[in-house]
Amino acid sequence: MPLSKYYNAVIENKLYSKKSHLKNKLCRLFGDITFKNKKVLDIGSGTGIYALYAAVKGADLVTCLEPELNGSSKGMNNTFEAVKQKLKLNNIFLLKKTFQDYNQTDIKYDIVLLHNSINHLDENACRNMEQSIAANKSYFELVKKIYDLMNNNGRLIICDCSNKNLFPMVGLKNPIAQNIDWKTHQSPQRWIRIFERAGFKKISLKWNTPKYFGKLGNIIFGNKIVSFLTNSHFRVEFIKP
Repeated sequence: MPLSKYYNAVIENKLYSKKSHLKNKLCRLFGDITFKNKKVLDIGSGTGIYALYAAVKGADLVTCLEPELNGSSKGMNNTFEAVKQKLKLNNIFLLKKTFQDYNQTDIKYDIVLLHNSINHLDENACRNMEQSIAANKSYFELVKKIYDLMNNNGRLIICDCSNKNLFPMVGLKNPIAQNIDWKTHQSPQRWIRIFERAGFKKISLKWNTPKYFGKLGNIIFGNKIVSFLTNSHFRVEFIKP
């Protein structure tokens, strides 16, 4: 299927404002990852914009988990189904359940994505990780479950906002990320420790600029310092050895 059909469907359903921004986002998000003949799990898939891309790019199977709980927008599942039907895809499926309730152990995945969803797996635990051993154990068990669902040499991508940001530190509302509850987020370094303890190996840690910075802006300003002053959004990629 031509990618143009995917881009048009996404824009028409108002899932992204501009095609150029979407192309830049997909490039930063997936890097050199290929989807042909792969099995993909998108945990907290939202409208499915990234999962649908994987399906269009030739994945054998794409499983989306989206219960429409905290951090979700109403109607996301309906939007997903509308775009899926428009693109006539038969290799992507939406399960309206949490990751905790997902127990299909007969499928092993090659690519797992958690885009702005890692903190929503257990928000109470995420909020208390700096003080609570139990909270860290809760997340370790969830990460270990992800590990067990993946094939060897499988790739895992997590993206989220770090809780290390200038504005909340000085008691101000961040004008770029106004709806972020910074207390329910953690730094990429903390996530890396948990994922490596579960058996994953870190490939890279990158910092993302707001989408309106564009491709060149991300190349120039995509670093930890600028991120700390803007949206603190990061991308960590792991491999299951």
